[in-house]
Amino acid sequence: MSGSVSQDLDDRSAVVEYSSDRSCSWCEGPIRSEARADTKFCSKRCRQASHRFGRRAPQRSRSAGESRRLAYADPPYPGMAARYYADHPDFDGEVDHEALLSRLQGYDGWALSTSADALHDVLALCPPSVRVAAWVRGERPTVSYYPLNAWEPVIYQTGRPYLSSPADRRTDALTHHSRPRTTDPNRVIGAKPAAFIWWMFDLLGAYPDDTLDDLYPGSGGISRAWTMWQTNRLLGPHDVSSRDLHTTTVDLV
Repeated sequence: MSGSVSQDLDDRSAVVEYSSDRSCSWCEGPIRSEARADTKFCSKRCRQASHRFGRRAPQRSRSAGESRRLAYADPPYPGMAARYYADHPDFDGEVDHEALLSRLQGYDGWALSTSADALHDVLALCPPSVRVAAWVRGERPTVSYYPLNAWEPVIYQTGRPYLSSPADRRTDALTHHSRPRTTDPNRVIGAKPAAFIWWMFDLLGAYPDDTLDDLYPGSGGISRAWTMWQTNRLLGPHDVSSRDLHTTTVDLV
């Protein structure tokens, strides 16, 4: 009996070998060599994180019209660059929002995240055609002499109008509490949650055959969501539903 227990302990303490040519679809870490050939994730935790991230993706297939060039910018908010991002490898001081907005005008549609405190100054640099949407993310409980800030504005210029039904209607406000993605190895302060990303795609009227430039990649969540959406939506409106696609991904692991 004792010999069997000893053998089990030896097996558990064995070094796990990882494949050098397969990486996790979520954290990009190595996948175990003995894992099935169709395994896409290195762990159950990463598989579940990927599933949660993509489950609220917009329900749209290819656009019937011409593809659009879209952009999203989530720079350090005015006055906050040194406070939160001084140790980030891409830190380059305060962002020149006038130059940034001039660059955004070259796109068919764009969105820019900023803070409620900076909204007045940033809007003064924008063309009159822009709109302001609100992400109600909830306040961060602390001692305060003034009302706590519980929302962030998103200045946007939509890339495409289209008629939406009550089931798939678009709104210019999102209520969603932000929580850090602890499974994301590239997580940075201010990284937007998946619900925000899908909502922002809707603000822009984006379709999977458009192009989207993420001007401040940060954690890479925007590009991750865009790639995930294109992969799942380019099958067309009569193919597998988004729910089935995500379920299939989970079942393969």
